[in-house]
Amino acid sequence: MRRKQLHNCHSGANNLCDVDYLRRNRARFEESDIVLLQMEIPFESVCYAVELASGLHKTVILNPAPHRTACLMKYMRDWTI
Repeated sequence: MRRKQLHNCHSGANNLCDVDYLRRNRARFEESDIVLLQMEIPFESVCYAVELASGLHKTVILNPAPHRTACLMKYMRDWTI
């Protein structure tokens, strides 16, 4: 079965990917097998997406770019890598 892909290609759109947006699009997580994230969206959104996807037993792939070590280290100790 082929899955739909949601592409984000608008300048500045990354900042619009807040937690409320992710909550409204929970169905996208539910119908996906893999959630691919990058640190270009707000950090709170990354954390929420990881927690949501993990709770739904989805494979999460996080590309930690752009690099934000302080933010990542605070939360990664609770994530299974």
